[in-house]
Amino acid sequence: MDTPLRSTGIPGLDHPLGGGLAASRPYLDQGDPCVGKTTPGLRVPLEGVRRGESCPYTLSESHPEVEAVNRSRGWSLRGIDCAGGTTR
Repeated sequence: MDTPLRSTGIPGLDHPLGGGLAASRPYLDQGDPCVGKTTPGLRVPLEGVRRGESCPYTLSESHPEVEAVNRSRGWSLRGIDCAGGTTR
């Protein structure tokens, strides 16, 4: 049985992935500092929240740092389970 794909919410990433990421799988967004991990790493759970899905997110940055990134882009962590506590 094929695993359904879910959009990442990033069209430029969904296209080369053939439509998105496999649903219900964990993913690790890893790389050197300042290479652009946080933005796509947050867009994926934000897209899941938009679809009404449960979206855990384990923070490697402090919660205030991630909140600042979100504010700077006009996003909210509302609905994303950040390291054990759902952000309201």
